Amino acid sequence: MSNNKPDKVLAIDIGTRTVIGVVAAGGEGRLEIIAQEMVEHQGRAMYDGQIHDIPRVARAVAQVKHALEERTGGRFAEAAIAAAGRALKTRRCEAAMEVNPLREITEDAVRALEFEALRHAREEIKQQDQGAGDFYCVGHGVIGYRLDGLELTSLIGHRGRVIATEAIATFLPASVVNSLFSVLRRVGLEPSYITLEPIAALEVTIPEEMRLLNLVLVDVGAGTSDIAITRDGTIVGYGMVPVAGDEITEAVAETCVVDFRTAEDIKRSMSASESLTFRDVLQSSVTIPCREVLEAIGPAVDHLASAVSEAVLALNGGQTPKSVICIGGGAQTPTFLSKLAHSLGLPENRVGMRKRSQLSGIIAPEEDVLNGPEGITVAGIAQAALKRKGLNLIGVQVNGRDYRIFNPGDLRVVDCLALLDHDPRTLFGTDGKDLRFYVNGQETVVYGELARPAVILVNGGEAHLQAPVEDGCRIEVIPAVNGRDAVAKAGDYFAGAIPLQVYVGGREISLPPVCLLNDAPVDFETQIREGDRLRIEARYTVGQVLALSGLDPGNVDVSIGGVKVDPDYILKPGDTLVPADKRQPAQAADDSRNGGTGGPEAGINPNGLRVTVNGQEIIMTGLDNPLFLDVLRYVDLSLDQPQGRIKVLLNDRPARYTEKIKDGDVVVIEWE
Repeated sequence: MSNNKPDKVLAIDIGTRTVIGVVAAGGEGRLEIIAQEMVEHQGRAMYDGQIHDIPRVARAVAQVKHALEERTGGRFAEAAIAAAGRALKTRRCEAAMEVNPLREITEDAVRALEFEALRHAREEIKQQDQGAGDFYCVGHGVIGYRLDGLELTSLIGHRGRVIATEAIATFLPASVVNSLFSVLRRVGLEPSYITLEPIAALEVTIPEEMRLLNLVLVDVGAGTSDIAITRDGTIVGYGMVPVAGDEITEAVAETCVVDFRTAEDIKRSMSASESLTFRDVLQSSVTIPCREVLEAIGPAVDHLASAVSEAVLALNGGQTPKSVICIGGGAQTPTFLSKLAHSLGLPENRVGMRKRSQLSGIIAPEEDVLNGPEGITVAGIAQAALKRKGLNLIGVQVNGRDYRIFNPGDLRVVDCLALLDHDPRTLFGTDGKDLRFYVNGQETVVYGELARPAVILVNGGEAHLQAPVEDGCRIEVIPAVNGRDAVAKAGDYFAGAIPLQVYVGGREISLPPVCLLNDAPVDFETQIREGDRLRIEARYTVGQVLALSGLDPGNVDVSIGGVKVDPDYILKPGDTLVPADKRQPAQAADDSRNGGTGGPEAGINPNGLRVTVNGQEIIMTGLDNPLFLDVLRYVDLSLDQPQGRIKVLLNDRPARYTEKIKDGDVVVIEWE
């Protein structure tokens, strides 16, 4: 409107049978209807709320626009409109996600869970109707959450392994919006505001303070009946049944043998008199009692009431609502309200029809021809447009691609991305998996790396997920980086391990600790897996020590502290092993050990052996037939701070601990 003031709006309700327009002004809690007009379509230009013949619908809109311009003396360039709720597709959707049980559940994790549920709903719609084209997500509501199977009202701050949610998501085909815009363009109008018909009707019939109750709004139109449900302060579901006033009109036409338009006139006047007079298709004047027509249309009314009640119960989770409010011209059908109450199991006083004249805060013209239930939706469109002052369907750009989305009010980046089916994994990422295993019998946890969240840019500036979004905003999302899974090696836990010191035949032997992973020896670089059992200890048996000393456990008896022990005996620090050859008398064995008559090969070299160890010459004395194992006591190798693998060489080749040492040998024992 060229001379529009900010508090004045043109609102148009494009319905299946009629087009209604109002010019309204108002403020908080008040709506003044300055002018209004209703025009019926010439022929069936719309079916079940969907525009089929755009030129014919445009002609009806043009008539409404012209009449309102004449009455107000202005010119209109914009109009507030509503998309038919009957085209909405509502889906109940579920999603589940694994989370780290050692960390508190964050708001971002809950958002990602809800996004995943929306993605499942979209996939279901696409699978069921692959040729349906694009859809707008016009809103969603969470029914409830679960944590490890336990139902909760909120997940934030809890800990667990699996979180899940169930939600209701509502989608609107893009073709519905596009056809509305085509009609407006044909009559020289631009959309100043667009909403949904159920939302508009709720705006004036069920105020926000009443939405804490579980209430149902049923808009019985010509082609379909739209349903909206409130609970806990919000709108929790939308629905539609393809049964409405036209079905009743068709039953009247069949009973009275009249054309569709005459049947419409009869239906509207049934409650005003006891008898009806009309001309049938043969142009004969007919007068019949109203009760005969009511009896004839009874099955059609029963069908309508049953269809609506089934849809209400399905959308409301199988529960009966507290009350039902009916609007729309079809709600005036005789006996419909009582039959709907009976079908829902409600008292008749809990199901009622609301007329526009009954709504507080609406100031209508003196000659109000739209004071009934048929004038409510267009008043709601005007009221919603005046309150929000701007486009409800906005354009945004995400990562260089243009989108149009519904703005339910206070739109944020995170809401915008959810409505656009943006993959939540690119927003929040996934923390690396933790690694749990056992070290010497004690459970150990290595935590995975935390994910780095996405970087959000709005109009080129760094922002965050809760940043507000307006029409024309450019949003860029630099995807989140997933955290790396936890990694551990056997050598990571070698620090602090203590060698085992024992004595064999008078020689002190230092036995280094070993890594056993699931009871098998491994080196320091071996990767630890989930649930592995790692033992790092110097755990040796008598038989192992005898073998390392070059003795055959089958030919030697061993005593510790004067007590004979088996080869499987596990040694303790400081144990002194006294071996005795089973094939020789004990005294001979003792003489041999003490340098008696055992011969020069068995005796102790009085001058010692000269051996180069790590570049330094040492003299090994007091040893009978020294082994490579004996060199370890001359090496200062810090085992409590491992630095990799131990390199063990004898004369430039890998050595074995049981090899004999000769004069002049070169030994290397060091970290590599």
